[in-house]
Amino acid sequence: MSNIAAMNQTSSFSQKCTQLSAVFACIACLMLPVSISGTDIACILSFVTLLASGQFKKKIQFLSQQPLVWLSLSVYAVVIVGCLWGQVPWHYRGIVLHKYIKLLYIPFLLLIFRQEKWQKHSINAFILGISINVVASYAKAAGLLPHWHRAATEMFIFHIYASYITAFAIYLVGHRLLFTKTNRLLHASLLTLFIGYEFFINISRAGYLITLLLFAMLMFQKYDWKKALTIFVVSSAGFIFILHHFSHTFNNKIQQTSTSFNEYSHVTKDTSWGFRLQFAKFSAGLIKERPLIGHGTGSFKYLFDKIGHNTIPGWTGSL
Repeated sequence: MSNIAAMNQTSSFSQKCTQLSAVFACIACLMLPVSISGTDIACILSFVTLLASGQFKKKIQFLSQQPLVWLSLSVYAVVIVGCLWGQVPWHYRGIVLHKYIKLLYIPFLLLIFRQEKWQKHSINAFILGISINVVASYAKAAGLLPHWHRAATEMFIFHIYASYITAFAIYLVGHRLLFTKTNRLLHASLLTLFIGYEFFINISRAGYLITLLLFAMLMFQKYDWKKALTIFVVSSAGFIFILHHFSHTFNNKIQQTSTSFNEYSHVTKDTSWGFRLQFAKFSAGLIKERPLIGHGTGSFKYLFDKIGHNTIPGWTGSL
């Protein structure tokens, strides 16, 4: 009987740790649009409690059957193998290894969100976090937060990162609006709120493009390809027409892009898009030198610091 009681206690502890891990993961989803540090702390707590839950044999068996796990591990393995050649100092390699280590989050997340209820809770938490950031941005843009010393485009996080995750939130809310029949008014309101932020407040051009691509994917998920393509083209054209007439932010960024390309061709290469094109040429040159195995992990930043400033003298920032 004592052995049975011990097994029950172990099982109960494991279940509590698993649930606590999921709670921390949902908190991480909530913090994504609000605090990078908060997200990291919540992720660490989630992974630690997941490891404390034990049952490693079952977990490994489950993960071994997930193609996404093998894909993430394979990509990170390529990054590690890339450290075996080239003259890149380990400091530069470490930067890249640390950046790509987020691929190793995937097995943990698959374990944490196996149950559908936690998947829904995490999405709800993420949408709530986006809502906090978006509402704060609207308030700042309206002059309601005069003592908040941040721009309306980046209330809590960098505007480019904010545009990426807001685009994903637009997709999630749009998916619910199309495929579920509950809380349609709420989802429609959130969709309007998020789109307004993305195209009327945020200044990231990449966010505009990602939003349109995700909208296209959503249409193809809902309709056959002919209908989806028609809806996407007509809706996008109409939406861009509206933005052209009513969004100063959108027009300003499009004008900057056009000016940047014109200056790159006729005046100076040291513009926002000009630097991007110069970096692309520098990368193409490195690939041409070693097309098969490259220069090794971390080589781009190392080689740019070593010789790149001679190629792109106008660049004074860091990579």
